[in-house]
Amino acid sequence: MRTEDAAPLIDPVPKSNDRNREPALPRKDLILLPLIGILTIWTITATSEFIARRAFPKTAVTSLNCLVLNDPMTGVRAIPNSVCKAKAFESDLIEYRFNSCGHRAGMECGPKPQGTYRIVLIGSSFAEGLLVPREETFAALLPAELSSRTGRKIELYNAAVQLNSPHSIDVQFKNALALQPDMILWAITYWDFNNVDLMTFEPERNPEDEGKSTWQIVSAGYRKGGSTGAFVAGVRDVIISIHASATYFLLQHFLYESQSQYLKSVFLKGDEARYLRSEPKAAALSSLHKFSSYDEDIETKAKSAGVPIVVTMIPQRAQAAMISMNEWPEGFDPYKIGDEVRTVVENHGGRYVDILHGFRNVDDAGKYYFPNDGHPDARGHKIISELIANGLTDGSAPGLSGTAPARSASAQAR
Repeated sequence: MRTEDAAPLIDPVPKSNDRNREPALPRKDLILLPLIGILTIWTITATSEFIARRAFPKTAVTSLNCLVLNDPMTGVRAIPNSVCKAKAFESDLIEYRFNSCGHRAGMECGPKPQGTYRIVLIGSSFAEGLLVPREETFAALLPAELSSRTGRKIELYNAAVQLNSPHSIDVQFKNALALQPDMILWAITYWDFNNVDLMTFEPERNPEDEGKSTWQIVSAGYRKGGSTGAFVAGVRDVIISIHASATYFLLQHFLYESQSQYLKSVFLKGDEARYLRSEPKAAALSSLHKFSSYDEDIETKAKSAGVPIVVTMIPQRAQAAMISMNEWPEGFDPYKIGDEVRTVVENHGGRYVDILHGFRNVDDAGKYYFPNDGHPDARGHKIISELIANGLTDGSAPGLSGTAPARSASAQAR
């Protein structure tokens, strides 16, 4: 038998393509693997949302339920004798109780007690004390501080309401004058410029909104009408739901606990940053011009009634952090907007109390604000009370010259 006729002892060397080819997945794996991936993602998402909601529980009730949001003649105002309890992600359960005049004043509206120096506070959410128990707001703390410094009986009536813009404050100003004030204190923030003309606020409300967070309802109110297409609308709703999730809030909360990270976010966003620039752009200048016109009208009404007005600017968290750190990027200046407001107010014959410079002596001022929301917490309100008291008793306000030395707000906050 010839050798060449014998069968080969081993198979021929496989072609390179055969060697590199991976065995095909069974058909069932093509179905199971994606399902496992989806289940894994869902499990992680659900677990993180559960943990986040336990860490930051929130009620479905909102303080907006106590407000009249759609009256273009008066602007936003509170419903008289209404009571709302609400809990934001970062806050405790807070009660918002309004008297028969629709004010979170902690007292009934009526004639001024004899021998009392009454201050009427006007403004928006910072002045109202959003997210903070009324007893711990600067409006509640300031009278005792002023009384101890001046030896006079001081009463502060809080007529501020969240979402009150300079326009609505101008329209409602007669109500402040009716409270028989010896002085009106107007506390403003950058929000007042960003919403200088706001009169109505109408978030969409429908049965599907029941149980949703305030953020979700308010976000719905800003949605624009029109045919966007099912796909675009679906993507939009997914993005909104992600932003409204407790998980997203939890991550952002801990990220924003860092002042530097929070400031980076602010500088990238725009709304707040535009009022922190050393050279304000057109939109900011336009808002400031409108604010000036409302302030002039308010000052004229106050002069006619013989009531002095004192204006002060309460810094947002980013503004307070920049001042406290004493550093900011080129092109920004946290004092600029305050200087502009001082010029406007004093040109109209009013008085301006500067508390911005007082934050230079507050270590790590950003920690006295809710990291994500940006409103001052109870410790922040105490600092604000001290700084306003310092300003009012240095001769800026008639009848309130202090006899006690000014105190350090930073020390008081500890």
